[in-house]
Amino acid sequence: MNNEHIELSKRALVWISNKATRKGIRGAREVAIPGFYVADALCLCSLQYRFFESYTSYAEYKVNYFACVFQAKVSRSDYLKDFNKNKDLKTTETPCSLHWVVTTKSLVNISELPENWGLLEECGAGLSERKKPNLNKIPICSFEKIAEQILWAIGKTRIEANP
Repeated sequence: MNNEHIELSKRALVWISNKATRKGIRGAREVAIPGFYVADALCLCSLQYRFFESYTSYAEYKVNYFACVFQAKVSRSDYLKDFNKNKDLKTTETPCSLHWVVTTKSLVNISELPENWGLLEECGAGLSERKKPNLNKIPICSFEKIAEQILWAIGKTRIEANP
């Protein structure tokens, strides 16, 4: 994994942490989602109301806790390889709520994204959201499994307790 890939993963965790409430956020890099794939970055968080409202409404999703997945891509070939061949990246049945592809500027066209995925692109020292993901409503037991996975992984290499 190259430095640019690691940097995009870190930026994704910082980007989402700026949208989280004071209830907390727990993020990690290189997290295996059991039965699916390895997320470049994954976090559990409660979103500030204005961001919560931009992804869903309270009427449709009564909890304010989200499991967010970020897949960093630094080359076109890497994106095409993963998203054309890996059906798990396209499924809506993952145990996570929101999914983003994180790229360098102009690497991916919005029309090429899987239906439920959002797009974050490099913008200066941060990231800019070019497309919002669709919410994947997950049962609380799925959220708890992901939470356990992250909490268990803290302290291992390439894991960051906080973004």
